[in-house]
Amino acid sequence: KKINAAQGMFIRLLAQNGLLAEQEQSALLKLNTCLQKTLTDPRGRWILSHQHQAAESELALTALLNGKPQNLVIDRTFIDPITHIHWIIDYKTTDYQGNKPEEFLKHAMQQHQQQLNRYAQALLLDTQYYARQTRCGLYFPLTSLWCEWKFTEVSITESSQ
Repeated sequence: KKINAAQGMFIRLLAQNGLLAEQEQSALLKLNTCLQKTLTDPRGRWILSHQHQAAESELALTALLNGKPQNLVIDRTFIDPITHIHWIIDYKTTDYQGNKPEEFLKHAMQQHQQQLNRYAQALLLDTQYYARQTRCGLYFPLTSLWCEWKFTEVSITESSQ
């Protein structure tokens, strides 16, 4: 019900983000599909849970990383109240249809690890995240695929090589 009620808002947001009018219907269909699948997937519901601490969606921040200002937007970040792990999650709308999901996820992780590690590095400048275990994850709502890794300072060095 809530997804259907939000269609007008979705169209306005898509237009505000530069979507051309002729792309509107296909983008809206994909957005609705992603939302519906996320809400029916246990991991998707966990990611969006209201039980998390310090939860933020579309968190925009600017951080000085390696001596350069970086403007970042983090899809989802929170602290799991049970494990106390700080999570940084990036949504990916790729609709993987192959039969080798492990290879696909390995490639996706290699492709996006540096980006999420920058997010982690920026958030660790905030004392509420400092000294917590931080994990990064990629969530593919169209297929419920997921991969994750533990962020360490070493992962910054490795992913930038």
